[in-house]
Amino acid sequence: MKKNLSVLLLTLLPVLAVATSTVPEVLTLHPEVVSLEKRQAFISHPDWLALPLAFGPLEKLRKDLEKKIGKPLQHRGEAHITIITPPEFSTLSSVFKMQEIEELMTKYKALRSPVELECVKKVTATVNKLTEESWFVAVRSKGLLEFRQEVWRNFVARGGDPESFRWQRWSPHITIGFTSRDLHDEDRVSKTDAPCVYTLKP
Repeated sequence: MKKNLSVLLLTLLPVLAVATSTVPEVLTLHPEVVSLEKRQAFISHPDWLALPLAFGPLEKLRKDLEKKIGKPLQHRGEAHITIITPPEFSTLSSVFKMQEIEELMTKYKALRSPVELECVKKVTATVNKLTEESWFVAVRSKGLLEFRQEVWRNFVARGGDPESFRWQRWSPHITIGFTSRDLHDEDRVSKTDAPCVYTLKP
């Protein structure tokens, strides 16, 4: 019986090891980063639209992450979720002024949209022959996605090409930091498809 048990354990150990290795490690992020009460004052940008968030919890997360990966990360000293990117606004600007999109944001109360935290992800790309990294918190927000759809409806109603602004194609996230600069679609990275590197706990 003991011999059979030993054989069974030896058989299961590799399986258990593989299962354990595929479970991401854990980092802590205080939920006040997306708290409605802690939302930062809205800041207007000339060619992109964002939801401002509390920076303090993200700064702590970045410092914890830097210890994990053994390197410092550059950052912007603030936290936000980009809702409309500069390339997207370049398309929308054929019929919209940024002020009008901001007015839509106020009208549909997008600034009060709940946001759910998912996990910490990383994308990499070769820039000037160097491998660069961008770390971020993947999030979900039904309200912000619906706002993008509303922008699309208004865009089409004004004569915009329905296929030129793809409101569903969106990777909502909060940038934590990067090695030299943030990485975007133009760098041929997909923040949507990137796997979770660290799970999050409050």
